[in-house]
Amino acid sequence: MNDNSEFKLNSRSEEIMLSLSEDKRKFIEKHSMLLTENMLWVTQKENAFPRKICRHGFMEKSDIIGLLFRYNEVCFAKVNYFRSHISSFEPYKYHYKQGFVVAELWDAEFLKHRCSDYIFDIRYLNSIKEIEKFRELCIFLEDFDQCVSREE
Repeated sequence: MNDNSEFKLNSRSEEIMLSLSEDKRKFIEKHSMLLTENMLWVTQKENAFPRKICRHGFMEKSDIIGLLFRYNEVCFAKVNYFRSHISSFEPYKYHYKQGFVVAELWDAEFLKHRCSDYIFDIRYLNSIKEIEKFRELCIFLEDFDQCVSREE
């Protein structure tokens, strides 16, 4: 890191991390997140400035989907939608040899809509800026869910 006091590493970070759930620890490790003295979780990529992800209080209180969407800078309205409809989706990641593979939620990069088989890059959700466009997407997906319910 750098000499900026905002980004000095917390000397108790290992101890603090042990107080978190296993899924959260795996999420932190996957994204190479570090805890600062100011109790901020940051990620430091090669040749880049540290990027603030969240405060430790948010890390403690949030569920994995909240953290996943926070890391990918997806707005809270979308978090709420996917949180309440998560049973309609399956987490996936991409493997260069195997293609799309099922993943744990903490490791997800994509969400596959079970009824339609559409696969959404979580980062793509960040690009939907207009609420009406997002509502159209929700209605589109929910129409698939209703069709499957009627067939059963």
